[in-house]
Amino acid sequence: MSRRSLAPFLDPASVAVVGASRDPFKVGGSVVANLRSAGFPGRIIPVNSRADSVQGLAAVRSLLDVEDGIDLAVIAVPAVDVLPVLKQCAARKVGGAVVISAGFRETGGEGVRREAELREWLRGQPMRVLGPNCLGWIRPARRLNVTFAPGMPEPGGIAFVTHSGALAVAILDWARDRRVGFSLFASLGNQADVNESDLLDAVAVDPETRVIACYLEGVADGRRFLGALRGAAAVKPVVLLKAGRSPEGARAVSSHTGALAGSDRAFDAAARQAGALRVDTVEELFDVARGLASQPLPRGRRLMVVTNGGGLGIVATDAARAAGLSMEPPDEAVRKRLAEGLPAAAGLGNPIDLVGDADARRYSHALHTLGGDSADAMLVLLTPQAATDAASIGRTIAGVTRGWPIPVAAAFVGGARVAPGVRVLEEAGVPCYGFPEPAVRTLAGMARLAALRGTASGPAPARVADPAHARAWLAGLGPAAVRQLGLPELSPLLDAYGIPRLAARV
Repeated sequence: MSRRSLAPFLDPASVAVVGASRDPFKVGGSVVANLRSAGFPGRIIPVNSRADSVQGLAAVRSLLDVEDGIDLAVIAVPAVDVLPVLKQCAARKVGGAVVISAGFRETGGEGVRREAELREWLRGQPMRVLGPNCLGWIRPARRLNVTFAPGMPEPGGIAFVTHSGALAVAILDWARDRRVGFSLFASLGNQADVNESDLLDAVAVDPETRVIACYLEGVADGRRFLGALRGAAAVKPVVLLKAGRSPEGARAVSSHTGALAGSDRAFDAAARQAGALRVDTVEELFDVARGLASQPLPRGRRLMVVTNGGGLGIVATDAARAAGLSMEPPDEAVRKRLAEGLPAAAGLGNPIDLVGDADARRYSHALHTLGGDSADAMLVLLTPQAATDAASIGRTIAGVTRGWPIPVAAAFVGGARVAPGVRVLEEAGVPCYGFPEPAVRTLAGMARLAALRGTASGPAPARVADPAHARAWLAGLGPAAVRQLGLPELSPLLDAYGIPRLAARV
């Protein structure tokens, strides 16, 4: 196993929890409780210096007392004790460690020194470390939950990587209500070792991951991040939310984890060159990720809308035009076939208005007639009318569009009366939204991503540096003096390092 491997995190056979508490509401106790309630199939080893058992499991006083091998250690002890525990992990040849403990650079002063010491020690270790100051790590398909957040998300195709533990807790709670499933859920914390680039490398080759979603506050190593992002985006859709756009936001990032937000324009350029999609809100991050997890990328920007309410269709049309999507009407032959199964009052343009009393049969006729080649993306809208059977219509949409080569999204607008239809669609893998606008934004984001992946640049060409030539140029400047150099004078230096430049002459 290579130094860069995250295998101990992805599929461990044994997990030791250092700082395990008998109280399931304390941090170390909640990690044990989460492992047990998730049904983790491997060995759980509570480490507690004052207890023989923790939550019904036999405990040990120290990691050094564990006889068998340990794949993953979770550390929830005071910050001053973290490095000594990690040294015990190294002595026991533990493959990976999740350091939940806070009290490092995010606190300033002594915490900065403590983290610097930790990073210096980690440089010579084969063990990988997530954190410190992180929520933890979840691998739903392996029933592995080593966080202190309650509950377990469903398995799914989204790998979520976040710099914010608080945001992670909120997303976990949100995802359970909406049946959003994850292949991986990782809170990075202060990134003393494992960083966003490591995670991109890992999920790019993870067979359980279909789409990668990241909330980032900074980048540990810009050059490495760009390479990892390019590699991941070449094989899987990547959606990024980068915080710290404004000067005030950048200052908040620095005070949050002690990280530098970096140049926002540089991040934009990196994402664009790599073929990754950058979004502006948390809502859009997960809306688009949900669409990508179950639907194909659109082939272009043509959107077709089917609705049972004219007002919803107008709202969707305005949103589509604002998002850069086109709304072309079906051709005359398709319009004639649509008219054969729809009432005279139906609208046959785009949106296609099935009229308020539309039932599942009417939706079926429209979708069968349009088929999966009528546009680049399909949006189906529904509002509850007197005779609306949302569940039946949901089953019809899912059944007719299954296997279509274009993405399909829905917006069932309402409350309890549309809830059964929403549930049917989401269980079938058709993303369903509460209003037309987020559904349109999702499909537009998917179209932008498809275009970005089509134009993404490959790896940056290797530059051959010639330091000797640069030194000779520097020596030729003559005695040291403060003066301004123009491009013609600087050209030999730029050439020495392979930096492209405009032609310059006097």
